[in-house]
Amino acid sequence: MGGYFNAANTALKQLPRMKVGGYINLTNTQITRLPPNLVVRGDLSLVNTPLTALPQRLFVEGNLYLTNSPINAIPDDIYIGGNLYIRGTNIQEISPDLRIEGQVLPALTQ
Repeated sequence: MGGYFNAANTALKQLPRMKVGGYINLTNTQITRLPPNLVVRGDLSLVNTPLTALPQRLFVEGNLYLTNSPINAIPDDIYIGGNLYIRGTNIQEISPDLRIEGQVLPALTQ
């Protein structure tokens, strides 16, 4: 299935059940949780959301943007096919077992 879901700058609080073949943009929404086993065939933007945790078994083929969100941990069972953007989050470390094909930006210093 093609297409994308762009809810940026809306009052959306919960992701509806859907299948999207491209990116999902939830920037500046009030989303507080995502369903487990969510598959995103493009980028997933969670910039400036109140989301505090990512769902189990999240699969993102593109980039994952978490900028300026209160997330403090990344589950070990997710997949990111592109880059992971964590500026403005509370993430202090990334498990070496995490499947990220791109880079973590900005890079975490040990």
